[in-house]
Amino acid sequence: MQENQRRLEGIDLARALALLGMLIINFTELTGASGSGPSLLLKLEWLVEGKASAIFVILAGIGISLMTRRTRESDNSDLINRQKGIIQKRAVFLFGIGLLLYAVGWEYDILHYYGVYLFLCSFLFFRSTRVLWIWFSIVLIIGQLSIIFLGYQITDAEFWSPHGFMANLLFTGYHPVFPWFGFFILGMITGRLQLQNYKVRLFLLSIGFILYSGIGFVSSYMIGLVYKSSTEEDMSLFALFATTSSVPNIAYVLSSSGLSLIVIVFCLYIAEYASRYVRILVLTGQYSLSHYLSQVFIGMTVLGILNRLDEQNLSFTVLYSILFFVFSILLTLIWAKTHQRGPLELAMRKITG
Repeated sequence: MQENQRRLEGIDLARALALLGMLIINFTELTGASGSGPSLLLKLEWLVEGKASAIFVILAGIGISLMTRRTRESDNSDLINRQKGIIQKRAVFLFGIGLLLYAVGWEYDILHYYGVYLFLCSFLFFRSTRVLWIWFSIVLIIGQLSIIFLGYQITDAEFWSPHGFMANLLFTGYHPVFPWFGFFILGMITGRLQLQNYKVRLFLLSIGFILYSGIGFVSSYMIGLVYKSSTEEDMSLFALFATTSSVPNIAYVLSSSGLSLIVIVFCLYIAEYASRYVRILVLTGQYSLSHYLSQVFIGMTVLGILNRLDEQNLSFTVLYSILFFVFSILLTLIWAKTHQRGPLELAMRKITG
């Protein structure tokens, strides 16, 4: 039981770090600070962009597998249907919250996508791991083909129209189903492993390093060739080998998955051997949905009051993100004195079961 608890603490620790990364990127985009700042912060932006959100989604998939393990192993159709209903209600809840955030101006929202990932996973969580791998491959291939044949350009100009909404949701949004649902499926697969087993952790760590370093090397080499020739045909190869979220192709998904596995495994070890020192971060990770909401209604509001919503630089936005993360930790400490779950997490549980 204690090993399982530590494993869960490691996942929550990773979720807290992913939250910090998402704060940095979201506030950077919101304030127009992208690409403006010292070289060290530019490297930090490059490292975190698209990676923090990937970790967040993979962790969500892991959480689903942990939550449904007993139901899945029971092979009881009644229990499976009941669990499916709970997941679908939570999917609708998060989808609605996400649309609300979008309506108030938070165009970088991930929750409405997250709601769709949850809804789709309700039809997969009880399937075999082999089936999950098949769907993982299908999602990545469709995502890659959409980039090659349809192109990829984030736009929200027609978000509220039926066509614009579906295009944004499936292909052209910040976290479209194709290929981002692949991260969620990978998390579901990872969550089925015995993550408290050191051999499993070593395996995941090895796979993570191979994916991240190997694909990164190939990507750098191929993109270097592209820029040397700079012909229209060769530039199309950028859609195949780029590893940034601006082109969410197969290379990006696999590279980001590799880095995510590395971070998650290290967090499992840190939470196990330094539990007393990271306890508050673990709690903050448990409240990550609530803190995600607070970045919109508190973080964005404060930036507006300070007149800092445009033409900023990374020095300001990184500092602001860190301070807001510390503020989130303080909110966690206050709330945790009387509640076991964050306000949004608590509301979701009460409404959806």
